[in-house]
Amino acid sequence: MRPFFYVANWKMNQSLAKAQEFVQELKQDSTIASLPVTTKIVLCPSFPHLGFLAPHLKNTSIALGAQTCSPYASGAYTGQASASTLAEVGCTYCLIGHSERRLFRNETDEQIVGQYNQLINNNITPIMCIGESEKEYTAGSTLAVLEKQLMLLIKAYRENSATTLLIAYEPVWSIGSGKTPTDTEIAAIFVWLKKHLQNNLPNASTFLVYGGSVDESKSPILKKIPHLDGLLIGSASLTFKNFKNIVV
Repeated sequence: MRPFFYVANWKMNQSLAKAQEFVQELKQDSTIASLPVTTKIVLCPSFPHLGFLAPHLKNTSIALGAQTCSPYASGAYTGQASASTLAEVGCTYCLIGHSERRLFRNETDEQIVGQYNQLINNNITPIMCIGESEKEYTAGSTLAVLEKQLMLLIKAYRENSATTLLIAYEPVWSIGSGKTPTDTEIAAIFVWLKKHLQNNLPNASTFLVYGGSVDESKSPILKKIPHLDGLLIGSASLTFKNFKNIVV
């Protein structure tokens, strides 16, 4: 059976105490412990907390992920974190291309490809985020936007293939707004993504994830959508109770 991913993106939230409390609850919960091995949980805390949480996740099935990384291996890049240092602290996943990074940090597709290559070179699985703005959605150009965002990544994969690659579709206008596309719209996009990746990367091990105002009321319906391999969860992942209700 294919794995199903639950990726918690905590963004710039959670105190260290709250993050550690969450991890302890997650580790000690008997329902979570009894989930099938195909259930993959990935926690993406803020940079300062990675090193503190890593020892608590060692020898568990819970993976540690970062929220971004530098497109450079090393150098005079103040404020950036290299993929090699993320690997050192125990990260096995990393988000790249998140819309908030594109919007607030002006990250380009070329820089995101650089991040991809750094992650692959350090055995970290990339979680590539793609998605359209509300203006693009209204104009009916969603698929054209997604195709453009994937273009350079597909080229990079052909030159430097990943063992596993996660693609997270997050409509930008849905993030944190409580609004989501209809189930029919999401299903159509995942059919398109599956076909597009099969046509362009026929031998790749890719998994498709949905994000954007995911919560416990929407997750049961989302999980039934064909070709959907996981959920990228924002604010609903900040408390263990809410996160558990999505996972189980």
